Amino acid sequence: MLTKGNDAYKLKIIAIIGMAIQHSVIVLGDIVPVGFHFPMQLAGGLTFPIMAFLLVEGYRYTSNIKKYLLRLLGFGVIAQVPHMLAFGVMDMGFGFMFAQLNVMFTLLYGLLMVLLHDRMKTRWLF
Repeated sequence: MLTKGNDAYKLKIIAIIGMAIQHSVIVLGDIVPVGFHFPMQLAGGLTFPIMAFLLVEGYRYTSNIKKYLLRLLGFGVIAQVPHMLAFGVMDMGFGFMFAQLNVMFTLLYGLLMVLLHDRMKTRWLF
């Protein structure tokens, strides 16, 4: 459990900085010197575990799960176009708009699985 204060905020900032570093090396590719690729990718590797942790903490303390799910879906849809522009999915045409989804959808699926797990009477599928 996170303590009172801005600990969750600090974790979000660390995750955002790591994600920005990782995405910059992916998008810029050959412009970034080869020796910086691994450390920059490593910095981005912190992002998903932090966001997954914050997602579960948010689930535990939310008063309205439906609004939480809708916010994740909304941010996922909004972030999809920049994601496609940055990673070249736009070259595939409009039909592939959602062929490669951004991480917000992964977090949304994760939240749905946590919700299903909590609400199931028998958990043999998990």
